[in-house]
This record gives sequence, structure tokens and C-alpha cells, in this order.
Amino acid sequence: MRERQRAVYKNTCYGPIIVHVDAVTADGGTVKIPIQNPAAALADAVQEEEFANILRCAWPANGSDKFNIALYSDEVTPNDPLKTTAKRMQAFYWTFLEVGPDALVNEDVWFTLTAVRTDDVDTLESGFSQLAMLCVRSFFGLINGCFDVDVALELHGDS
Repeated sequence: MRERQRAVYKNTCYGPIIVHVDAVTADGGTVKIPIQNPAAALADAVQEEEFANILRCAWPANGSDKFNIALYSDEVTPNDPLKTTAKRMQAFYWTFLEVGPDALVNEDVWFTLTAVRTDDVDTLESGFSQLAMLCVRSFFGLINGCFDVDVALELHGDS
């Protein structure tokens, strides 16, 4: 558990990988929702040789320095889905379309943006819609290192 905590709360040049943002509850209160800082997670991921090589291959094929974000959401059950008392979670994932169809089927190129218990999402004002808005905004100004400005990366092996 300590190793996992060190990994997700690690600081990068774009801040910590996990941040907590305020969400409004249906009763007017606020709760903290853990959301990945996409720029920080990307800066950390490109330090791994395999992921850096995937992006290197995507760059020439892209022909541009701009990438398109793919965002995916699913309700997941971390235990036996056939149990009636299953704890369900709303999860959001993201990657770049430019990694190509062969890489997109590999879960290693998908970043987990957030995973929040469905029961907790149901207490939010507008429920899932608010969670989706916070996830989208995490790329564009909600937190440090957002993608509405250039994100400079040094890939593994570059000097």
C-alpha cells in the first residue's frame, strides 16, 4: 500500500499525479474527488521505455505536435459481478488516438483518470454528469499542467 501511495502521489514537473477536486453534492455540500492530473501522469509515463516508444511511433504518423484525447467511461465491479452486493465504481480512462488501433486494445496505454464508487457519484448534484464534467475539465484548466497549453515532455532515452 505504501508503494502504491508513493506512486500516485509522486510529484512531477506538472505537480502530483493525483489531485483532489471539489464536487458539489445534491444537498449543497462539497466532497473531494480524486482525479489524475493528466499532464503529470503523462510526464511520469514517458519515463518508461515501452510507453515512450509507443509515443515515438505515434509522432511521425501523426504529422503534428497535437494529439487527440480519447476518453472512455465504464461502470466497473472490482469483485464478483454476479453478487447482488457488488461494490460498483464509475471509472474514466484516457489515452491518445494517435497511438493507433493496435495499441488502443492494450490496457497499458490507457490512463485511469478516476474511479469513484457509484454510491458516492449518486450523492453528487447531477450525479454522473458532474463527474464527467470534472474529468473533462481536468485536461483544460481544472488543475496544473492542463492540456490547453503546451505540455513539454522528455521521453525515456532522450537527452
